[in-house]
Formats: sequence, C-alpha cells, structure tokens
Amino acid sequence: MAITKLGKQNSVALSNVVSKAAEAEMKTFDTDGNGFLNSKEAKSYFEAKTGTPAPVDLKPEIVYQLAGGAQRSSDPYHFSYSDVSGAKLGNFQVPGLGAGNAVYSRERTHGTPDVFRFTFNCDFIDQSNVEDIDQATMVIARSVQNDFQREPGSDLIEKLAIPLDIRTTDPVRTQYGTTRPAEKVLQTGIPTKDLRSLAGGKDVAFYVELKMKDGTTKYINREGKAFQNFSIPYYAVNVDT
Repeated sequence: MAITKLGKQNSVALSNVVSKAAEAEMKTFDTDGNGFLNSKEAKSYFEAKTGTPAPVDLKPEIVYQLAGGAQRSSDPYHFSYSDVSGAKLGNFQVPGLGAGNAVYSRERTHGTPDVFRFTFNCDFIDQSNVEDIDQATMVIARSVQNDFQREPGSDLIEKLAIPLDIRTTDPVRTQYGTTRPAEKVLQTGIPTKDLRSLAGGKDVAFYVELKMKDGTTKYINREGKAFQNFSIPYYAVNVDT
C-alpha cells in the first residue's frame, strides 16, 4: 500500500533559542537531557512560564516565542515529489530493516525555493518495513570533521531535529511490459539560509532516528556504523556556485 506521510515538527531545540538565559532555563525541563523539548516537556515549560494550561496542540513556534525567539526556522520543507538523485553521502544499513543510501542536493529551480534536499533512499528495505516507520527525524548539527560542535558561550550542541516525509509507491507495470519498482524514500528540505545559519561557516553532520510503530527506535548511520554521521562540508553549504 503506497503512503505519503508528511513529517510534523513537534520538538524545540534548546540551542536554537536566541537568549542564552532562556536556553539555561529550558534545560531544567529537558528531562532526558537530549537538547530538545518534546511535546510533554514543552507543555511543562509553557505552563511554568505562563501559569496557564498548555494547548493540546502546542506548536513549537509558540514555545520559541515564549523563550524570546528562535535563531532559525526548524520547519521542514515538504517536496511534492520524491527524488533519489544528488550528491551521494554514503550507504546505510539498519539492523532488522535493510539498507539504502543517502543523497543531497540544493534545489533552486522549477518553482522550488532555495532549499537543500535530503533524501534517504530505502531501496533495499521491504516496502512494508518502510511503512512501519511511525516517525523519521533527521538530527543535524554544526560540525567539524564529523564531530558535533557547540556554539560559543553554550554547552549545548548547535543542532536541529527535522522531520522527514515518508513516501512509498507500489510497483507499476508500464506500457512497455516492464515494471517500475516501488519507491521507498525518507525526504525533507531545509531552506539554505537556515542551514547556513546552523552551520555557522562550518560543516554539518547528521543521522536519522526512526520511531517504529511497534514502539522501538532504530537509527540510520553512515555505512551502518553506530554514531557515524553523514556530513556535508562547509564549502557545499556556504558557497554559492
């Protein structure tokens, strides 16, 4: 069964707030210490700051406003199509799921705003397994030689959590008697200005967290090695060609 599930932003990155005082205050609500406020933690922060019950559908932008503003947008760009072309970032293998490869490109044509596209092509993962992914999130950070970096004056890694769209298509029999294989991709876009703001003149590095429908968590790492990130060098992010 073909699906298109658009990723929805539901986290607040502590390092993304403008105010260092607000960053320190928000850390007290980050109960798991991962540098993000999830929906539950964000609601606790909202209620402590306002003294009123948090909305059921509390949006990250409201939390950022309450904290004094965000340095950059963390909302994903949704493409209306899947595209597995681009500069190759490396292969991946996820135990219990299968394998694939990651690519990126900068899109500036055909009505698309200036964004970087990130695509994880799950061509060696069964379609049913891709459709068992409940939520896919790319954690992307400022980096030097693949190591996540902190912003000056902060002990937090400068990073964002960007939701990925999950798209699959069924195999299609063509008029020529051949079969077009199923597409199975995880994909998102980040506006170039926001990616450059995150990079701060350095590289960016990232991995993907997969929340499965059975409640388990899996990770997409480069070459299937734990804690090995994909990366894009500073000149590809920061230099116009």
